[in-house]
Amino acid sequence: FNAGERAGKALMNELAEIKDEVRYGQYIDYLLPWKQVFPSARIHVRLFEDLRDDPRSFMQSLAEAVGLGGEFFAGYRLTPKNRTVPVRCRWVHRAVRKLAPVVPRTRATKVLYRCYLGLQQRSSAPLPREDREQLAELDAYYRPYDVRLAEAFDLDLSRWHDGHRETR
Repeated sequence: FNAGERAGKALMNELAEIKDEVRYGQYIDYLLPWKQVFPSARIHVRLFEDLRDDPRSFMQSLAEAVGLGGEFFAGYRLTPKNRTVPVRCRWVHRAVRKLAPVVPRTRATKVLYRCYLGLQQRSSAPLPREDREQLAELDAYYRPYDVRLAEAFDLDLSRWHDGHRETR
């Protein structure tokens, strides 16, 4: 193979992987077969956004749904251990991810990491046009699947399509 053919083949492989990853977000395709096997009362679909926004209520609701009683979580302190952070500066993010496994964990690196998280969250720079266009394409692609999911499991998924999708 010459360099151009290898590059073309690599690009085609990458596109095939992206297509597979996008298909994984079609949750209705995974959940509907379970609904056909189990009664609706035995299937509990929950959203990550609800867990992130109010972990205690989420856990109480889930415990109640599976018959455990939600009172256990009434006084339980639920703190996030692996927060999702928006990536504002890709090259900094890539550098941090590459360095993290090899840099010893010290008090100084913990302080630097907290600074990094703060910088990522404080940026109010708008998304580049290309990113906004790609998010709009994904939104249009997923919308019919999400409508089916919302109808089948009586879910409010409106926030998945308000602005841009937070999780998938």
